[in-house]
Amino acid sequence: MEQKKLHFLRLRKKDSAEPFCDPFSDIKVVVQQAFKELPVLYREICDDPQKVDYLKAYLKVFVTRLEEDPTPLVQQLDDFYLAMADKFTKAELLFFERMLGVYILHAFALYQRRDGAVDAKERGAFRSVSAALAMKQQLSKETFEKVMEEVKGAKEVLNKFESSVTAVDALCVEDEAKTVKNIKDLVAWDMEPGASWNEVAEACDTYVSKAEDGSDKTIAASLAYPDYKSPYFEIEVESESGKDTTET
Repeated sequence: MEQKKLHFLRLRKKDSAEPFCDPFSDIKVVVQQAFKELPVLYREICDDPQKVDYLKAYLKVFVTRLEEDPTPLVQQLDDFYLAMADKFTKAELLFFERMLGVYILHAFALYQRRDGAVDAKERGAFRSVSAALAMKQQLSKETFEKVMEEVKGAKEVLNKFESSVTAVDALCVEDEAKTVKNIKDLVAWDMEPGASWNEVAEACDTYVSKAEDGSDKTIAASLAYPDYKSPYFEIEVESESGKDTTET
């Protein structure tokens, strides 16, 4: 009897309590759209398809961690820079930064022209944080900490938002009834309380590498904590034997 393969995708449930905003001018939408376009542009200058795949995966992990990982924002940005620097040359990183900046600048110009009247006071603190984070890569740790103390509103904004852990499901494409619910909770049995995202991700990868079945726990461990080294967002299992076949 031919075995049927089941494909599971990582599905994060969005918080419906978000405030209303214009989705086209929201900086989150603009940047995420840029993240979708950049690998397409990068393919034109890079002959290595694996690097294009890395870029797609790293950007997906970066967005996922910003949404779900409670690690301080400064540390998350450092992790992202280090991961990118490990795989891409300085010229490639410069291309990425330049094209991202051009994309954002053009989107800003378009919507600033449309929405000339905005509440400058409300946006002031966020501009300060942006400036502080941009300078961090050029400053020593001690100087950066002094800047954070001096830049008005910067520390308050960084400390204002706490990441809330939302439900993440492993959605079975072929049979919704086989969907594995709350996969991050399901793998918590093997994790130390208070462990960081990277520590949990490493523990999950170790567990999956030793697993010999396609159980719910194996599926959950594969998808619950994607990181830059193992950016898994999908898993394929055989429904009859339950043995893992491939991960992408």
